[in-house]
Amino acid sequence: MPPCLPVREDIIDHALDSPLTQVGMFVAASCGRALAEAGIRFSACYASPALRCVQTACQLLHAADHSNLAVRIEPFLFEWLGWYSGKLPNFLSPSILSEMGYNVDTGYRSVSSTEQLDLQESVSQFYARSTQLVKDILDQHQTTDANILVVGHAATLDSCTRGLLKKRFRSGGGGGGNGISSNGAGGGMNDVEELHRRCASVPYCGLLCAVEGGRRWRLEEPPIPPFTHGQNIDFDWRQFQSYSFCSFDIK
Repeated sequence: MPPCLPVREDIIDHALDSPLTQVGMFVAASCGRALAEAGIRFSACYASPALRCVQTACQLLHAADHSNLAVRIEPFLFEWLGWYSGKLPNFLSPSILSEMGYNVDTGYRSVSSTEQLDLQESVSQFYARSTQLVKDILDQHQTTDANILVVGHAATLDSCTRGLLKKRFRSGGGGGGNGISSNGAGGGMNDVEELHRRCASVPYCGLLCAVEGGRRWRLEEPPIPPFTHGQNIDFDWRQFQSYSFCSFDIK
């Protein structure tokens, strides 16, 4: 766990907007160093307003010797709101994050806002807002040969690239010809299950690389391998006090 928590007006806010663990910090820094060793340089960085995403972006950029690149916060990079029961997280503002020591661009005017986030959005609407945000971000970099880092959530990899690739929304329920689910405003169970399966395949700091060429976008092999590690088993020291191994239930 982190040694301390950022100071907030209401400590309960951490429940919906939690910080990274020490392991999360290590993974982000490891990926940043690997990207630097691969010769990858970024011209801009955008992140979800979630604290864990801001911390990931800052930690990665610092380890990649990119400390001078300030993180731009975009609310529409936040994950699907169907996972939040009627309450939007109380995100820390860019100015407060900056005061806490995070290199956040306080002068950047985001193209999306938390007020536009809809707690009743369907999965297809989540993909639609992600697609629109990516278009708006790219419009800001039309005159430059940009290499943009986007730090979001597990679903971000698919939701932010599906539209770039000109591919239809993956409707688990077999949506209509326009690729939009017909399962209702809350998002059909099939769509939700499809999103869960998609997210379950993404590790922490999973990386997707989208490249533009000839007015078309394609996915390429990322410049670094994914960060993988084995799971530690649950350990109870009391097992070594017993005559026989595991003569009691281990939690």
